[in-house]
Amino acid sequence: MRKFLPVVLCLCCAGLTSCFRTNLYVSKARPEDPKIEVSKEPFNTHFVGGLIPGKNTTMTASEYVNDADSYVVQTSIGFLNGLIGGVTCGIYTPSQTKFYLPAGEIAKKKTTSDELDKNDK
Repeated sequence: MRKFLPVVLCLCCAGLTSCFRTNLYVSKARPEDPKIEVSKEPFNTHFVGGLIPGKNTTMTASEYVNDADSYVVQTSIGFLNGLIGGVTCGIYTPSQTKFYLPAGEIAKKKTTSDELDKNDK
């Protein structure tokens, strides 16, 4: 029985963690549009179950998407983030943020930069 107790406790810890993902579509970005990941923050620091923000939880999206008009911000807590939060009993709760640009926005930016280069010549 004592041999199985650590295994059961590990399975309970893994089972009690949960994952979530939320997407924020800005301007003309739509869920059905193809998108390309342009930046990622793997560990955003939060304390006490996310109630107290840490050092890099307040981000300016324009820094990550190069001043694009339309973009997608995806915030998630994956298995590893949830496991860390579970091990620390929610005192330290990391999350992950990814920034995406719609494929049309990337094409538009490339066309604009090509026109600027052509005007400089």
